[in-house]
Amino acid sequence: KGIKILKEGSLKGEVIDEKKLIDQHYYAIASKATIMTPDQLNVPADKFEAQFGLSWKDALASGKVFNALDGCKHLGIDADAMNDAWAKAKDAKKLVKFGGGFYCGKVDGIFIINGFY
Repeated sequence: KGIKILKEGSLKGEVIDEKKLIDQHYYAIASKATIMTPDQLNVPADKFEAQFGLSWKDALASGKVFNALDGCKHLGIDADAMNDAWAKAKDAKKLVKFGGGFYCGKVDGIFIINGFY
């Protein structure tokens, strides 16, 4: 009813990665995990401190807060290992939800933003 498919096709994974098509679709989540650095985020400092017993300001100053991408680099792990570490942090109740699709977890002694991504 008013909708017509004009063309069908497929995309290879390499093209999807190269053009960051998933990141664009899920921008709000992806930007926190891969594009923005933690100091650029509007983190509810009270929620962070309630969960981790450390102020957001002090956590940033410590150099131990990373987005998921930089956290992988810092820890020397890939996305699959980060996903496993994130799952363990979740099971250990070491996550805090700041809002829809916006989380922080304590993973191997550092703080990771949106490590599930």
